[in-house]
Amino acid sequence: MFPTPPFRGTLKRAGVWIGTLLLFSVLSLPMAEGGEVVLLYSQNIVGTLKPLGKKGEIGGLARRASYIKRLREEGRALLILDAGDLFYRPPFGRPSAPAGEDDIRRAEALVKAFNEMGCDAIALGEKDLALGVEALERLQEEANFPFLCLNLILKDGRHPFQASVIRERGGYCWAIAGVMGRDVRVPEPFYLESPYEGLARLLPSLRRRADFVVLLAHGGWSFLGRLLGRFPEGIDIVILGHSRPVGPTVRRVKNTLVAQCWSGRQTLGRLDLRVKAPHRPFRFPSEIRGLREALKIIKGRGKRELEIRTEEKIAQFEADNLCRGYTVTLSERIPEDPHIKKIVEELTKGSLRTMKTH
Repeated sequence: MFPTPPFRGTLKRAGVWIGTLLLFSVLSLPMAEGGEVVLLYSQNIVGTLKPLGKKGEIGGLARRASYIKRLREEGRALLILDAGDLFYRPPFGRPSAPAGEDDIRRAEALVKAFNEMGCDAIALGEKDLALGVEALERLQEEANFPFLCLNLILKDGRHPFQASVIRERGGYCWAIAGVMGRDVRVPEPFYLESPYEGLARLLPSLRRRADFVVLLAHGGWSFLGRLLGRFPEGIDIVILGHSRPVGPTVRRVKNTLVAQCWSGRQTLGRLDLRVKAPHRPFRFPSEIRGLREALKIIKGRGKRELEIRTEEKIAQFEADNLCRGYTVTLSERIPEDPHIKKIVEELTKGSLRTMKTH
């Protein structure tokens, strides 16, 4: 899963190991000219509306909205996504418990707040499905953004939610699709078709219609491994939901950027994307810097053939798009947006269950 440095043997003998540099960007390194898009993503919000902690010092929709508003005021082109389990958290020890009236109210508050924040799309997770078909379809009517899952079906064979949507940001078209792995259990009356067959049918069309494909994949690490094994090309960015991060929250697997964030109740994932050309992979600035450092050592060793190959690799990487990724902690340093705070308070009045549990 981890990228390996080019010309591995020679570089190790030269005392240089740049593998770890391929995992993170160097935030202080300036990025080359091109279209800029900030992709904000989350997962596992599970109906959380208010800040967490004894004094409400972390998380909450109002802080999330405030951070997004600040980026918009800075003139950033934003793509705002969620990878699932947004609406509902079942009671402890009862994973299949159906949602109640209070849970529907929280979901309504989330939809209204996400409308205000300008969300572009969400994927559905198995916990969201506990709200039921009717409630989810009603929420979808209220939402200004689509609920995505290409392989979710009902008993009658109907696909209740759309598979993908296309958004224009930074002068480029971004296709966003949602899929759920079969390693998660969904409640009746929902069923999952093969995610791979659905993607095989959908991806060629998305590649023709858009410059980049972003996949909101809700499933485990085994699902991600099989997914990228079957589709090594054609998916530019995967936002992985359901699973907690293992190691770096942003990494590149071959030509696909894979991003996760910790609990969306407290954090927000961020990718700063500098686009130079469509249908080219995203590189971390540290990859180019690592190759340049390696080139200095190679030149000192007098290995002309390897020097030429490394220079060619640098030129190739410099032609690719760039990405910087990191996690934003929604701490008390970020003020709460008063409008979203009011929405949360109004739509949770009279709730029978204390909000501290969510």
